[in-house]
Parts: sequence; structure tokens; C-alpha cells
Amino acid sequence: MNIVVINGSPRGKNSLSLGLTQNFLMGIQSDRASKDLSPAKVQTFSLVSMDIGNCTGCFHCWKNGQEQCIHQDDMAKIMPEYTQADLVIWSMPLYHFGMPALAKKFIERTLPTHTGEIIADKKGSFTHPLRGQRLMQKGNSTPRNLYIGTCGFPSRENNYEALYSHFDRLFGYDGHGWDRIDCVQGELLGIPELKDITEPYRKLVSSAGVHFHQCHQAHHAWQGFPKELRTNLDRPLMDIPTFLSLANASWTPETKDGTVQISPYQEALTLLTQMAILYNPDKLPKKPASLAFNFQEISQAFYLIMDPQGCHVTTEALELGIIPRESRGSIDTSFATWQKISRGEIDGAKAMMDGLYRFQGAMEILMSMGDGLFSGRQARVVTINHSMTSPWDQPDSKIVKNWFTTMKSHEIGQ
Repeated sequence: MNIVVINGSPRGKNSLSLGLTQNFLMGIQSDRASKDLSPAKVQTFSLVSMDIGNCTGCFHCWKNGQEQCIHQDDMAKIMPEYTQADLVIWSMPLYHFGMPALAKKFIERTLPTHTGEIIADKKGSFTHPLRGQRLMQKGNSTPRNLYIGTCGFPSRENNYEALYSHFDRLFGYDGHGWDRIDCVQGELLGIPELKDITEPYRKLVSSAGVHFHQCHQAHHAWQGFPKELRTNLDRPLMDIPTFLSLANASWTPETKDGTVQISPYQEALTLLTQMAILYNPDKLPKKPASLAFNFQEISQAFYLIMDPQGCHVTTEALELGIIPRESRGSIDTSFATWQKISRGEIDGAKAMMDGLYRFQGAMEILMSMGDGLFSGRQARVVTINHSMTSPWDQPDSKIVKNWFTTMKSHEIGQ
């Protein structure tokens, strides 16, 4: 199986869309390995690092009879692989409701794969026919083209339609010429602290790779991804109000000199908002509780206010008035230390033993953190001045749980 990945992201190898593409390819390769097949041949072309000029509309490729572009650049390296691929993965984010300019430029340079003749398609529109049977992919089971990409907006509706329409015109309307895996709220994939929300999605994409390969090998007529898999692939990583709160809390406008500077306050608010999003009320006794954070770099204290209905972040100490003193806890540390703990870069229990942070107050809060207090189950999440609900249920999430899993082991001598 020959696979060509067209990486149309300006971020190149750091593209979040490319990360999902790699998850999909893992599914294909794992299924091949399970069948004792050699790995699929995969060639990735990162357009941002390649010399590809613009199509100038000279039509030399139609006139010379050799299907060759007059421009000599890196397209000459890509085209032989592109035309012979069993699967072309278009890996790119959604930019301004369409494909990035890099990808559009590449597509325009594929003009030599068409002829100059003008014909009507089955929709009554007009097009230039493809030259090769392989490019048309007639009689094969799986579509030859697959879009895998991310979108920074919270929903698919009224955002992806232009790109879908473009792919329909390029590859066919009937669902057999192309298919899609598009992840809205895609920037969440790049936040280490949210890996227990995003990793399940990556596994879904790998499962899609397995299914795609099984259909390809069995020559089954492509009916799209299974209904349940499609539903989960299309499901946002979190509900829209929660996403907007998190996204807007992390956004910082440019300064006068054009640089972007995120204040320590904003960094702390973003991290604690992530914790609030993953709050699991089932892991705390049915009474209000609070957890204060006093970061050394920030003069402002933050408070997580928790109750059976949800969790919210506040800087208002007056809100502690509703919390019994025996249900209050506090953590004193540097923000840099807490950030490293949240990312799994240092062990939370060891950090406490080493004096990198200090916990005071209700120990049941600390123990609940080790038992999944912020495990991402369904909860009502409230951020400063915003109310929201979170339906993304990941009972095994460990964003905070893994910070303290060894704490109990230390206490019982294991």
C-alpha cells in the first residue's frame, strides 16, 4: 500500500493536523502488522519547506503532450509519487474557512494530471477530466483521498462547508472519492495538561485507520466510517461554552512592539480553568469545598470553589464565606512547579516530599485529587462570570490524578 501525505500546514512538522495524520497511519500500520503484512510505504511532503512555485496558467502541460509542467521545482519530486499513490492524505488545518494557501498552490500545480478538454460532470457543472485511471480510482474499495485536519473553532457547522464543497468538486460528490476526519477545537490537541481529553480522540483516529485499511484489504465497498465511529470522530472535545472560556482565557493580544506576552496571571488562570473543566464532583464529599493556590510569582490568590454541582475559578476571597473551614485547602508553590507537575514532567508526590510545594488544610481534598477529583467526568463547570456544562466523559482521565497517585503509597509504606 502506497500512501502519500500532503502536509499543507504552515507549521510543518509541528502541525497538529499532522499529529492526527500520524495517529491514523498508526492504525493502518498496526492492522498490517496484525496480518503479517509489510508496513505501508508512507511518504510525507511538507509543503512549507519545499520549493513550489505558482501555476501561471500557461497551459504548457496541456500543449506539450508530456503532462509536464514547464516550471522546474520540487513538484517534480512529488508528482510521480502523488499519481501512483493508493491513498493521498490531505493533512492541513482549516484557514479562513478553507485550505491554507500552501495546499491551494499545490493543487493548482496538479493541473498536468488533467486534460484540456471541458466536459460536464454528473452535477451539471463543467470540469477538466483526469488523465489516469489510477487517479480516478474507479472500481477500488476505499477512497483515494482523505482529509485529516483541525479547526480552531468550536463547531463544524458554518465553518467547513467551503472546504467540503471544494473537495467535492476536486474528488467527486458520491462519497467514494474522498472522506474526512476533521477535529474541531483542534488547538486543544497541543495542550499537554489536557492529554487525558485529547488522547482518547487520537485513539479514535487510529481506530479509523484500522477500519480504513481493513476495507482496503478486503475490497469492501466504502460506506464511510462506521456510524458510531463517525459520531465519535465528529464529537467536539468539550462543550462549546467550556471551550470558549478556556480558549479566551488563554488568548493574549499583541503588545505595541508586535510581540505576544502572556502574563503570569493569565497563565495561572488558564491552568486552573483546565482543572475546573476536569472537575469530578463524585470524588468529593457532598459538601462545598475550596482549594486555594498561592503562586510565588503572582500576588493574586486563586480559588477553586467546588460543590456537587460543579467547580469554578475565582479570585474573590469573599466566596470562601460559604465554605466551612474544615473543608478548605491551600497549595503554596511556584507556578512553574505546578505547571511541570500538571504536565507530568515531575512527580507530584516527590515534589511535595522535596518541599517544592506545601499543602495545608483538609487532607481529604489532597487525597481526592489522587482519586480522580479532576478526572474529567461530567460536571457543571463555571469560570469567572461564565456558566457552562461539560458532557465529555472520560472516567479514566488522570490530568490531576497522576500528580498524587504515589502519595497514598508513601503513606501506607508501599
